[in-house]
Amino acid sequence: MLAITVTPAPWFTWWAFCLYAIAAVGVLTLGYQWRLRQLRQRQQQLEGLVEERTAQLSKQSVLLDENNQLLRSTLEEKNRIFADITHEFKTPLTLILNPVKDLLASSDGNQANSLTLVQRNALRLNHLVNQLIGFNDMTQPDEEHSVAHLQQVISSVASDFDKMAAARGMKIEWHCPEVTVGLSVPALELIMGNLLSNAVKYGEAKSTIRLTAETASHEQCTVTVFSQGVPIPASADLFERFYRLPEHRTGVAGSGLGLALVKQTLENYQGSVCFAARDNGNAFTVTLPVVSPQQTLITEPEPSAKAYDSALALMSADKVLQLDKNEQQAANELVIVEDDPDMSWILANKLSGHFSVNTVDSGQAAIERITEHIPDIVILDFMLPDITGYQVLQAVRGNELTCHIPVLMLTAKHDRDTRLRSKEALVDAFLTKPFDDEELVLTLFNLLQIRQLIGQKANTALTGQQQEPVFDSPSDQQFYNKLNAVLNECAVDADFGLSQLADQLFISERQLQRKCKSVFNLTPNAYIRNYRLQKARQLLEQGERVSLVVEQCGFSSHSYFSQCFKALFNVTPSEFIDRHPRH
Repeated sequence: MLAITVTPAPWFTWWAFCLYAIAAVGVLTLGYQWRLRQLRQRQQQLEGLVEERTAQLSKQSVLLDENNQLLRSTLEEKNRIFADITHEFKTPLTLILNPVKDLLASSDGNQANSLTLVQRNALRLNHLVNQLIGFNDMTQPDEEHSVAHLQQVISSVASDFDKMAAARGMKIEWHCPEVTVGLSVPALELIMGNLLSNAVKYGEAKSTIRLTAETASHEQCTVTVFSQGVPIPASADLFERFYRLPEHRTGVAGSGLGLALVKQTLENYQGSVCFAARDNGNAFTVTLPVVSPQQTLITEPEPSAKAYDSALALMSADKVLQLDKNEQQAANELVIVEDDPDMSWILANKLSGHFSVNTVDSGQAAIERITEHIPDIVILDFMLPDITGYQVLQAVRGNELTCHIPVLMLTAKHDRDTRLRSKEALVDAFLTKPFDDEELVLTLFNLLQIRQLIGQKANTALTGQQQEPVFDSPSDQQFYNKLNAVLNECAVDADFGLSQLADQLFISERQLQRKCKSVFNLTPNAYIRNYRLQKARQLLEQGERVSLVVEQCGFSSHSYFSQCFKALFNVTPSEFIDRHPRH
């Protein structure tokens, strides 16, 4: 047999497989090297980006530090300028208060009222200046004198406010253990003075104010000031600057800065303040840091005026100014809606010679007064304790009994938005405080004259041949239509008069009289008589006999009808029939 040996193909030989393995290893090595090179390049790129970004952040950080430093220095400069300017108010205030005090000692009557007004508002401004200064002085804690004996300070503050509390029939009771707190004496006096001042001003008369201090731990103590009165709503922003509770207003003026200053001062000394409404009153609780008596510093602060001295002076000057009612002889009734008692007094005092003046101090009271008495004109403040002047104006304009009354908006707000909103609310005139006396009086008289001209125009239409007057106000038109609808049904009754018409319209006789006088320049009885005569004229034109017209139009006698008809149309009923024969 022939032996045949088949050799493998070259690509299946062992050396071929070795070459395959070497090639594969080479390819993998080259791929690895290429990938590694890419990763290194990417790493270098990322490192470059990181370095660039780090440089940018460093540059921005330096720039931010510079801006912060500039801002800090600017704020410090602003506070310094503000403090300097605020302190400059003290000299002119002193020059005002001292001569006024001397003049008050030798004056009486109306001059004394005016001087009292000047003194109280100068003291009010002085108190406001002191509170503004307090915001600057209490920005940083007094590290040199940051220790106070709590019992001594509370005893001193309570003693200072005893006289003010007694004037309202109130009593201050306090209890405090001997404890040393980490606050300066002026800061602690400011806190306690503000809390006690609010308790005396806004607490219930003839009640007891309780001030209780307790040691909560070795590091903290609490002081609670409780006063009886209407509970304050829990949602009230009591510690916001310039926030005030309108429903707790008394005659004492305030700024809304006291509690905000208390909060800021306590935060500067790692303390806190909170409020809690109780069933029979309100409680303010402050938390103070306690320090050991050994930390008491040897150096003592220089004696100075207490932080609440201006508040005490302002409360001492509180006096209700009385208006001399004998001077009010004017016929036109004016209602002044102003919550500030001093501004209300000075307005009433200036205008009492021209108007019969009545004053109210809240929006709801104003709406009730205006609706009940229908005054000839109203002076309205924008900022009121319960609702805004806009809401009062909307209520006045939305009531057909009062929509015709001219309203002068007198406010300290003089920005464009306030003026535009006043125009939208249909205010008749707008003046800002401080105001000029002559301009105020002229504006009021101009508004009254315009109202009288409108009334005369309606009167001319009603008493002439034109029976349907045109009114600028839809509410006046609605009142006119309602009035005529009632008379159309009831005027046939000869006994139907003022009281019956008021009952049908569900308003008082006074409201009806003042409304008719303002809108038609006629009394209600004159309007009823005019309505009957106009109806009689129509019936006579239709050919009705005089005797039937007298009966159908509600006249009690033929002679009285003839007399009234001639007074209005300058002809007797018989002459009228002759001039208007029926065709």
